[in-house]
Amino acid sequence: MAASTVVFHPGGISISVPAESTILEAATAAGLALHAPCGGQGRCGKCAVQVTAAANAPEPVERKLFGEHE
Repeated sequence: MAASTVVFHPGGISISVPAESTILEAATAAGLALHAPCGGQGRCGKCAVQVTAAANAPEPVERKLFGEHE
Protein backbone atom coordinates (compact mmCIF):
# COMPACT_ATOMS: atom_id res chain seq x y z
CA MET A 1 0.00 0.00 0.00
CA ALA A 2 1.39 3.39 -1.01
CA ALA A 3 1.80 6.09 1.61
CA SER A 4 1.60 9.87 1.50
CA THR A 5 3.22 12.35 3.83
CA VAL A 6 0.99 15.16 5.06
CA VAL A 7 2.45 18.20 6.84
CA PHE A 8 0.11 20.44 8.81
CA HIS A 9 1.00 24.12 9.26
CA PRO A 10 1.46 26.05 11.38
CA GLY A 11 3.44 23.74 13.58
CA GLY A 12 4.98 21.49 10.97
CA ILE A 13 3.27 18.34 12.25
CA SER A 14 4.10 15.59 9.76
CA ILE A 15 2.44 12.20 9.39
CA SER A 16 2.62 9.35 6.91
CA VAL A 17 -0.78 7.89 6.00
CA PRO A 18 -2.11 5.47 3.39
CA ALA A 19 -2.39 7.26 0.04
CA GLU A 20 -6.19 6.84 0.03
CA SER A 21 -6.59 8.75 3.32
CA THR A 22 -8.61 11.92 3.55
CA ILE A 23 -7.21 15.10 5.09
CA LEU A 24 -9.58 14.60 8.01
CA GLU A 25 -8.24 11.06 8.56
CA ALA A 26 -4.66 12.33 8.39
CA ALA A 27 -5.39 15.13 10.86
CA THR A 28 -7.03 12.71 13.27
CA ALA A 29 -4.06 10.31 13.01
CA ALA A 30 -1.74 13.27 13.75
CA GLY A 31 -3.74 14.11 16.88
CA LEU A 32 -5.27 17.26 15.40
CA ALA A 33 -8.93 18.18 15.68
CA LEU A 34 -10.42 19.74 12.54
CA HIS A 35 -13.90 21.26 12.62
CA ALA A 36 -15.81 18.94 10.27
CA PRO A 37 -19.58 19.19 10.81
CA CYS A 38 -20.23 16.77 7.93
CA GLY A 39 -18.03 14.09 9.50
CA GLY A 40 -15.60 13.98 6.59
CA GLN A 41 -18.23 13.40 3.91
CA GLY A 42 -16.96 16.32 1.79
CA ARG A 43 -20.15 18.37 2.00
CA CYS A 44 -19.40 21.32 4.27
CA GLY A 45 -15.97 22.52 3.08
CA LYS A 46 -14.73 23.25 6.63
CA CYS A 47 -11.55 21.19 6.26
CA ALA A 48 -10.31 22.98 3.13
CA VAL A 49 -6.55 22.80 2.66
CA GLN A 50 -3.84 24.30 0.50
CA VAL A 51 -2.00 21.64 -1.51
CA THR A 52 1.65 22.56 -2.08
CA ALA A 53 2.93 19.34 -3.68
CA ALA A 54 1.74 16.66 -6.08
CA ALA A 55 -1.83 15.52 -5.50
CA ASN A 56 -4.77 14.02 -7.31
CA ALA A 57 -6.99 16.33 -9.35
CA PRO A 58 -9.96 17.70 -7.38
CA GLU A 59 -13.09 15.57 -7.41
CA PRO A 60 -16.27 17.15 -8.88
CA VAL A 61 -17.72 17.71 -5.39
CA GLU A 62 -14.50 19.51 -4.38
CA ARG A 63 -14.72 21.78 -7.42
CA LYS A 64 -18.33 22.58 -6.55
CA LEU A 65 -17.46 23.45 -2.92
CA PHE A 66 -14.27 25.39 -3.55
CA GLY A 67 -14.26 26.43 -7.20
CA GLU A 68 -11.16 26.35 -9.39
CA HIS A 69 -8.01 27.68 -7.71
CA GLU A 70 -4.42 27.80 -8.94
